[in-house]
Amino acid sequence: SEHTYQCKIMEQQTKRRLSKTYKKEGIPYISHEKSFPSSSTSNISSHLDIFNQKPMKLVVRVKVPVDEHPKFNFVGKLLGPRGSSLKRLQTQTKTRMAILGRGSMKDKRREDNLLSSSNPDYNHLRQDLHVEITALAQPAEAYQRIAQAMAELRPFLIPDCYDDIRQEQRREMEKVTTISEHKEDDFPQKII
Repeated sequence: SEHTYQCKIMEQQTKRRLSKTYKKEGIPYISHEKSFPSSSTSNISSHLDIFNQKPMKLVVRVKVPVDEHPKFNFVGKLLGPRGSSLKRLQTQTKTRMAILGRGSMKDKRREDNLLSSSNPDYNHLRQDLHVEITALAQPAEAYQRIAQAMAELRPFLIPDCYDDIRQEQRREMEKVTTISEHKEDDFPQKII
């Protein structure tokens, strides 16, 4: 259909823009998707330079199982209180993670508006909900970081409201709320 064709064109433009950006910096861009584009039609590298150990950017998309568990709040579990869980995962694994796809935004109306716009920055909203993991390192190290990130991410994709992750997040939220309550008590109230 016309819509599918437009989506494919926008994805190709985004890939071209990414590959040009990383080529300027001397970093090969490798995307793990269903198929590698042929080298004659694209600037995306499908070969690794392990001899020179040049840093590379490795991007992997991990599906969030919202189809299997539609009522579970995976985005909330992944983010944690004020984004602390996702930040901690990124620090532990030395990767960057982004929650992308349908349902990744809190405001559904804004998501629909951005989806209907032709801005290629929001093409991810046409895809299923996923976590994009990015590692920038020498080839072997990049793959190792991605593997560690996927292993650390897996417990967050299990829909259990009473697991250790959720219990830790609740404790963090209690700390945040008690700290903010104490700060409010420090300010004298205005007498009317």
